[in-house]
Amino acid sequence: MQAYTLAVPNNQPERKFKVGGKIRVNLHHGKIEDVFVRALIEDKDALKPQLDLGREQTALIHAYRVVQD
Repeated sequence: MQAYTLAVPNNQPERKFKVGGKIRVNLHHGKIEDVFVRALIEDKDALKPQLDLGREQTALIHAYRVVQD
């Protein structure tokens, strides 16, 4: 017996980020912050935004953590 995996379309909308743009992200469980996009890093399947959190801190996140563009 062979197992088959069916391709499932991605239901997430394609997010458009731009350097210098302000977005709202969920960094921790329930902790939502307004941050600025410092750079866009191209991953093998998507663009990941590098965020400027202030106080000389940055974070590289997955797009699903973005709450609001």
